[in-house]
Amino acid sequence: MTQDLRRGLPSSIDAEKSILGAILMDNTVYVDAVDLLRPDDFALDSNRRIFLRMMDLGETGRPVELLLLREELAKHKELDAIGGMAYLSSLTDGVPRRPSIAHLARLVKKKSHLRKLIYACNSTIEQALEQIESPASCAAGLHEALLAIEGNVDDSAISHVVQFSDQAYQQLEEHCSHKGELLGLTTGITGLDEATTGIRKNDLWMLAGRTGDGKTTLALQIAWMNAAKQKLLQRIWAQVADVPADAIYRGTLTDEMKAKVRAAMKQVGEWPIYIDDSAGLTVTELSARARLMHKRHCTELIIVDYVQVVEARAKDERQKVTMVSSQLRRIAKEHCAVLTVSQMPRPAGHDPNRRPTKFDLKESGSLENDAKVVVMLYRPVDEHNHLPTGADEVLITKQRNGPVGYKPIALLPSLRFKDRWL
Repeated sequence: MTQDLRRGLPSSIDAEKSILGAILMDNTVYVDAVDLLRPDDFALDSNRRIFLRMMDLGETGRPVELLLLREELAKHKELDAIGGMAYLSSLTDGVPRRPSIAHLARLVKKKSHLRKLIYACNSTIEQALEQIESPASCAAGLHEALLAIEGNVDDSAISHVVQFSDQAYQQLEEHCSHKGELLGLTTGITGLDEATTGIRKNDLWMLAGRTGDGKTTLALQIAWMNAAKQKLLQRIWAQVADVPADAIYRGTLTDEMKAKVRAAMKQVGEWPIYIDDSAGLTVTELSARARLMHKRHCTELIIVDYVQVVEARAKDERQKVTMVSSQLRRIAKEHCAVLTVSQMPRPAGHDPNRRPTKFDLKESGSLENDAKVVVMLYRPVDEHNHLPTGADEVLITKQRNGPVGYKPIALLPSLRFKDRWL
């Protein structure tokens, strides 16, 4: 270890204490803190233990206040380890009346990332010095650790076209051998699969629709259809069990329906589906987690629901979507297929049943340009009661290597789309 490291690892103890003190003074900031930080982000062991017990209180619906926190620490025999009641009481000393939790959390997170980077590098150095692991194994371990910390950005080298010839011809042979069969992941809609040959590796798809049109429903359907093929939750159970979704929501399931749902729960629990519901996920974090999930689990499809909520440092919404789109295209190119869900506004004027076009995408323009396939949902409503007419369609408005057009579909009570034969 170098002389610089002996002086101490990166940390901001004052910021850590200010966060803990602010939570004790005002429980409303607790949610912001747990959205941004994890216990292992705290450098000081006492602060790490305290934050963990605060999370225990919050997750069980109890207020995060001094006396309950003391009881929780005592229950786990940690009160003396953190410095006793005296240390707990000192946390609120000097805390500003309205501290910037986001600023403090970013500072603590930055120091945490630096420490983890140091740990990862030191671990790799130790492995190399022991000469037990192969160089490739050491490098792979470090690479995965770096991805888990922040994400890795690597610029692809420019290569001569002949280097891609063998791969391109192999794809051609594969396509010919399938003779029009499904080449990628199924959407669960036969007409859409036949028109696109499925969601293939290296593809970036865009699924757009207006509020209430079923964008997330179709995205979840694609997820579970392909998880079953490979060997969320109430909506997926309804789709898999083929029971009306509102019967689950309203609690009106019959005994037969309950048996189907229990079987679906067991089946879904065995599928390789991973959900990241982190608040305020940045485009860098999205890219890093996508790469890490592909490395660890050989992920075939990543669904981003929906693209407008991904954070990026941009001056406006259009620039933000452009940055997110660029990262998603890179993920698709290098790792696995990507399906993005994008929100479209309701049509202006007096025609609620106007078919959507690519011009409705507005702020998603760069994503529409980057996507290989753009699919839109169209669900017309009755002009009198404003309920869906049932004449639903899935519109293929863009496909670089295939036809465009519409396919009639129907939304079943189980919230599952299927082909509607005219």
